[in-house]
Amino acid sequence: MKNHSFAIAATLLILAAAPIPCSGQLILVGGLVQTKDLDGQWGADVRFGFDPPGIPVGIFMGADYFLTRCTTNCSLRGFRAGAILHSSAPVIQPYLSGAYVVRERELAETSERLVGPAVGAGLRVTTGIKIQVEAVWEFFGGGANQWVFRVGLGL
Repeated sequence: MKNHSFAIAATLLILAAAPIPCSGQLILVGGLVQTKDLDGQWGADVRFGFDPPGIPVGIFMGADYFLTRCTTNCSLRGFRAGAILHSSAPVIQPYLSGAYVVRERELAETSERLVGPAVGAGLRVTTGIKIQVEAVWEFFGGGANQWVFRVGLGL
């Protein structure tokens, strides 16, 4: 799984850095994220996306880093890439999202990598800046499935 995750991340990085031969809306959102993992951690989130002109579909990739408060050494971070289906309204845009998620967790002496799909719904409000609110369900199997909530401001 590690090799696949690296290949996906490298491909997305190349696509994000490559010139895109059309106009559209580039989206950069930074904000807060909350998860139930490690007893409900809060963290920082950044998302880069592109909405091509004339169609209600966009692509994105993002990363989370959680501010852990464990009694032992621990860390929690995540990476995701996916697509959104959004309305074409200019100010208030509800959307649905689907993504592939990699969540890495280290607790004391052990580390774990969870991978799986995620689906969510959100709302973008554009009033000079973008305000984005989103709820996502991550499917990792077993007892590791979880809700992740994000709120952020974007350009």
